[in-house]
Amino acid sequence: MARRRAFHTRSKTLEHLDKHLIDFETHFTRNQGKMLWAPNAENAQSELKQATANYTTFTVQHRLLNEVGLQKQAGWSYLSEGEMASFSGKNCAVLFPDFYISENGALMLHHNNPVLDGLLANCEKIIYVLGIEQACPSMHEAENLMNLIAKQGEGKKDFPAVHISLGNKFGRESKGPQESLVVLIDNGRSTIIGEIPQRQSLYCIHCGACSKYSNFANDSEAPESVIDIIKAPFIKGPQYFEANFKLPLSGLATYNCPVAIDLKGLVLENRHLAVQQKQEGRSDALAWKAWKTAMMSRKWLNKGASMKSFTLKSFFKKHWGEGREFPKPVDQSFNEWWQKTRGKSEN
Repeated sequence: MARRRAFHTRSKTLEHLDKHLIDFETHFTRNQGKMLWAPNAENAQSELKQATANYTTFTVQHRLLNEVGLQKQAGWSYLSEGEMASFSGKNCAVLFPDFYISENGALMLHHNNPVLDGLLANCEKIIYVLGIEQACPSMHEAENLMNLIAKQGEGKKDFPAVHISLGNKFGRESKGPQESLVVLIDNGRSTIIGEIPQRQSLYCIHCGACSKYSNFANDSEAPESVIDIIKAPFIKGPQYFEANFKLPLSGLATYNCPVAIDLKGLVLENRHLAVQQKQEGRSDALAWKAWKTAMMSRKWLNKGASMKSFTLKSFFKKHWGEGREFPKPVDQSFNEWWQKTRGKSEN
């Protein structure tokens, strides 16, 4: 029931995303916060560099930093769990909330890293970075989504800490940021919303279940998760369609997704688009052409098992991956078995 409710919440939110963006901006700016819209990765990178200029900047490694190319920004301190920050002078923190709440302009951030408590309390400027799809209509719905992230991503009932930020600190508060800035990143997400099947990929709440429970083994060139591979062609460019052919279609990722995203179906949709746009890769095109020729030839179908095994490994070894073993073809084809057992007269 929680999964169905989460799917409904995310689908309705994206259908009315324009309204949620306006409502959030209205409430957040009312609390003295500022908002920036980043239409692409280059613009987001430029805005973040400008916003953190003249500040000692602290942050943590995050997928959005990789997306905008700031995973190794000179002068920034990338803190790890347990690491303590030394606050002196003008300090700024770049953080990554889970959701922005349209009903009250709040930002919800969970973490298992105690160093973030210090950043939120001691940095005079906080920059929150989110994708435009990370909207949530209410605190009530956000609670359900956060519980699903904790259960599927961490295997826990809830998180040690969940912070709710409403912008700048108020007059009577002793701790908190004097300046709050939200950077909302589009970077192809509007294009995904326009693609009806692929829109589901933006329902993701980034719990990590699709990679945790899938039998897909990431290689060094692949994005971090299954959902990233699905979104990559629309965010990074059509040349990333090819990575979708490396994903297995076992359905394990779909079965374990807490938001009930049809990941298997989205992979097939992406493969279909790749073939239409001739982005499946030259080796794949040649392999499937050869496969079609072989399937339409009785001579090739009756080739021995060793020849079939060699052909499969030659064409598909790279995409099959090192962690899986090729199925072994049988020594005798069905046609040969039929002729041997039933006789050529019945062929």
